[in-house]
Amino acid sequence: MTATDLRVLNPVIFNLVSLMKKKGIAYHLIYAGWRVLGIFAVAMALILIFTQKADGKKIRQRLKVATEKSASTKSNRKTIKTDSIDDRGKKWQKLSADSIVFIGKDVDSIIRFIPSSIKFAGYDKQATSRRETFHVINESAADLKKALIEIIYKDMKGRMLHKRKVNVVCDVPSGETRITDIPTWDTQFSFYYYLSNKPRRIASPYMVEFHPLYFFVGK
Repeated sequence: MTATDLRVLNPVIFNLVSLMKKKGIAYHLIYAGWRVLGIFAVAMALILIFTQKADGKKIRQRLKVATEKSASTKSNRKTIKTDSIDDRGKKWQKLSADSIVFIGKDVDSIIRFIPSSIKFAGYDKQATSRRETFHVINESAADLKKALIEIIYKDMKGRMLHKRKVNVVCDVPSGETRITDIPTWDTQFSFYYYLSNKPRRIASPYMVEFHPLYFFVGK
């Protein structure tokens, strides 16, 4: 095949051959090397971009999972704060007093715990008493170990005298009632419960409000 035939069949190859004859083989090797280097740089840049996108997606997924776990934990705090096991191996759950929940060791033993089924009644405190007494009535399906309650003390006009939170250890089985007592708030013995016996000494009557916060229950 002559140069004329090559020029007619493939002008591009013909021009390339002519250029190689004029510039020499070294020039073309350098040119080809630069082209390969440019292609390699573009490929690395694309790989880096895709890697960063993948890493960003993984980070967003981890943040989403962490946020969901945090939200789930916060929602659970309202009903179950902590568990404990006594010396008899019985498991007690700390439940919020404003949430109805289901508790039990397995499917067959699950019961519905209604906080309003635990009541406080028969409160008494005389002017000279160092203790306040009352009854804990457990009408729920669970056993009650103790309770955290908020007590508000008011005068006969409804004005607050004092407020405190008290842990009441009572151990009241399901369907039963127990009497319990706590140290009095009236350390100067200046007040008496208005339904208690009126003292001979000078003292002021007061009323109380019980607000349960948490119950430790088990079954």
